[in-house]
Amino acid sequence: MIPLYDNMTCKSKPIVTIVLILLNILGFGYELSLSPQEQEDLFMTWGVVPLQFRDALQATGTYAILAVIPTLFSYMFLHGGIMHLVGNMVFLQAFGRGVEARLGHVKFIVFYLLGGIAAACLQMFSQSTSDVPMIGASGAIAAVLGAYFMFWPKAKFKTIILIVIFPIFINLSAYIFIGIWFLMQLTPGIEGLAGESADGVAYLAHIGGALAGVFFASIYHLIYPISNVCEVPVPTDCACPNTESDSESQSPEGK
Repeated sequence: MIPLYDNMTCKSKPIVTIVLILLNILGFGYELSLSPQEQEDLFMTWGVVPLQFRDALQATGTYAILAVIPTLFSYMFLHGGIMHLVGNMVFLQAFGRGVEARLGHVKFIVFYLLGGIAAACLQMFSQSTSDVPMIGASGAIAAVLGAYFMFWPKAKFKTIILIVIFPIFINLSAYIFIGIWFLMQLTPGIEGLAGESADGVAYLAHIGGALAGVFFASIYHLIYPISNVCEVPVPTDCACPNTESDSESQSPEGK
């Protein structure tokens, strides 16, 4: 499934989402300027390597830990290939807009980074002896999906489903799309508890990011329960009393 765009009308522009996409593109552009050996060195230095974190935690003193903490941020802006980058950016542009509008620009930056850190931590917890660097924005983007699920479940996405090589365009409610996506991560993620994923995908990072997004969004909703920053259209065939327009503001519960 490939999400294209939702049907919401938001009052704010997705400035941070656009900046994050540009930073990821710039980071990948830098990778392309390197030789294969230099790329490998870059990933080992600035990607999250679980074994390095385990060794740092077991070492005496704080320097070892301080040396690896920056990778919890830098790994989100590195990608292993063009399809890895494009896939992540498609999801970020589709879901980032609504979450950024709901949180505001500054809070969205903090949320995005915390989501990425939470994703990396779960992956490291399950693969603490791995010396394979984890890179990519998918853990942070998974947190965005989790928050979108809580904030705008009734929004609909224009979605592409590929049947062999033939694209089919359908509209899916956000809660259905994200629910299917999460289930697709769950089975290989559980299998990954017994060892590294056969396809090299950090599914547990996706799960950790999504759960972190749901958690953070739930806390935020308790503090700020009402929002009218985005509008989700009411279905035209809805026999709703006292409805004067074809759209309504949706609360975080999706009502």
